[in-house]
Amino acid sequence: MKYFSKSFLFLASLLTPVLPLFLFVLFWDKKILLQYAESLRKIRIHLEELSKGPVKHYLEDVFLREKNIPVQIQGSCTQCGNCCLNKQCFFLKAVDNNQFQCGIYDSFWRRFSNCNSYPLHSHDIERYACPGFSVIHITPMASIPTGNQVLAKASIQRETA
Repeated sequence: MKYFSKSFLFLASLLTPVLPLFLFVLFWDKKILLQYAESLRKIRIHLEELSKGPVKHYLEDVFLREKNIPVQIQGSCTQCGNCCLNKQCFFLKAVDNNQFQCGIYDSFWRRFSNCNSYPLHSHDIERYACPGFSVIHITPMASIPTGNQVLAKASIQRETA
């Protein structure tokens, strides 16, 4: 997977000059073409952020369906933009003072993205210092045999970002 993710990023970097055209066709947003130079700048930043781990995470944890997922993740999105490649996502749109929204949230294509699975586990929350989600770990503490049944005392710990 490591080589596949590196190959994907290398290919994407080679195709950078034509990516705005591809994205225009995919999302039918004419601003991508009308602001070609700005689109290229944002694509380069986007690819640089992707190289820091999200592509590998997508291939290993989302595409191959990671099995080691915590018992429960709680919280909700605060629209801080941190999980959107640390506010560097090509599709991220500022909507208010320090609040952001996904520009392709309602798109058919979003379901195939890494974003659609966020947060999958504590690594996601930690990577982006997410203020809205936390992981609850349930750790068995002791087993007490009582006849035919085994009772387990459990400790619930809340992990905050």
